[in-house]
Amino acid sequence: MGDWTIGLLTAGGFKEGTDYVCAQAPTDWGKPGFILNSDSVVFFKQKDPDYIEGQKLLASIILSPEFQTIFNQTKGSIPARLDVDLSNGFNPCQQLSQKDLQASIAAGTLVRSMAHNMTVPQKVRGAIMDSITEFVATPDMSAQDAANAMADAAEAQK
Repeated sequence: MGDWTIGLLTAGGFKEGTDYVCAQAPTDWGKPGFILNSDSVVFFKQKDPDYIEGQKLLASIILSPEFQTIFNQTKGSIPARLDVDLSNGFNPCQQLSQKDLQASIAAGTLVRSMAHNMTVPQKVRGAIMDSITEFVATPDMSAQDAANAMADAAEAQK
């Protein structure tokens, strides 16, 4: 489930290893891997110096180690900063996720999430998702036919 689940479980007093477990999904393939999905804060270009200073202040607060700690411990996600110490107050799933992220960065296996519109334009993502839906809903479609259909659908969007 998403990081929000960990925040909910932690707030409910549930314990990792007893009430739930952390694991790579959909599979543990024996290599470091991580699919990145990151929320963003967008600031629109401003002309008013007060607005510009306000944007800088808000960005510095959001990116501070203190805010990253409080926010992510509550939500269940991991900090955007790699220098935040997760040994105190972060649950085992968050600690494992941070280790997985760092191992994936080191191994060059980090990828951005297609499902969350971080890799391809929406029209290409939609065509790919339609192909995946067709494959799942068509029991006699071979994996090779599905892969070909997906490639064709994506190519047709260019």
